[in-house]
Amino acid sequence: MKQQIKPLIVGVMLALVVPVVSRAQAPSTPADACTAEAKNALYAKFLANRKGKTAENPTGDQEVAYNTTKEYKALCPADQSAPAEYMAKWGASYEVESRKTQFLSAYDKKNYAEMMRLGKQVLADDPAYVRGYILLGIVGYLASAGGNNSLSAESMPYAKKAIELIESGKTPDDWKPYAGKDDALAWLNSSMAHYLNASPSEALPYLLKAARYEGLFKTNPLTYVSIAQAYEVGYAKQGENYKQYADKPESPEQKLALQNIYQTVDRIIDAYARAIALAGTDPKLQSRKAEWTQSLTDMYKFRNNNSDAGLTQLLSGVLQKPLPDTPTPITTLPTPPAPVQTPTPATPAKP
Repeated sequence: MKQQIKPLIVGVMLALVVPVVSRAQAPSTPADACTAEAKNALYAKFLANRKGKTAENPTGDQEVAYNTTKEYKALCPADQSAPAEYMAKWGASYEVESRKTQFLSAYDKKNYAEMMRLGKQVLADDPAYVRGYILLGIVGYLASAGGNNSLSAESMPYAKKAIELIESGKTPDDWKPYAGKDDALAWLNSSMAHYLNASPSEALPYLLKAARYEGLFKTNPLTYVSIAQAYEVGYAKQGENYKQYADKPESPEQKLALQNIYQTVDRIIDAYARAIALAGTDPKLQSRKAEWTQSLTDMYKFRNNNSDAGLTQLLSGVLQKPLPDTPTPITTLPTPPAPVQTPTPATPAKP
């Protein structure tokens, strides 16, 4: 008999417990709770806090206002009154601004992965947010300084877009952390060069642009070393191509190839000269300066019949000259001048 009673007791207990659980899971805000009095109270609470701390309400808190909009929506989900719509619109706007605040905070905290995640949401909210493109464009560059290159590929299209926006006349609501337009463009172009490091020919135009804006990169010797090294990659390819003319008679094609090599060498000389001039007597750069000087001397002698005459003058005046553009390939040799015809003197008449 006892064996039959036990299941019965368990069954009765379940019957008692299940309704209790069901009641605990029932909605805590029944439809009849959405009264005019409740709505008015929530709306008043929202209005008191939506502006944050003010002279009239020194304890105002926009987060309280935001939470009140959600409470109102939960209490009266079907309400389409003007106050309900206004609260919903304000709440959506608060969420957008809150994400921007978190995004900028992640930048300040150097939490670059979180910055990238939030930045994508921010730009989805506001595709015209120029500052968002700028900061996302440099985040991969900043992260790489700490050895994290995982964000570079994601950052590159944002850097490119930011450059396009700024150059087309668009301005951010705030240039920070940069001093202004030129400073931001210098950083963005340097970032692009970093992202394209594996392709020096693509990186080179961005390096040149970064070096032309007043600021950090224009006066940093390493900017010009990077420019020289990018040219050296092209020079190596030109040298390989030139080998086809070895042990062959001089030809127009060979002369053309050599002229293009000379153009590249001239750019390498210019870049190393700028790096050396800017390095000056900085003790942290002296060992590297010696390496750059050797590279410069070798190139200069190659270009000047194994002579270094004039090199000192080049170094002293190079920073007063404009930074040269990438060379335009030479495709035709200049036409040699026609030989001057010397007139034959007339034979004097016989007397």
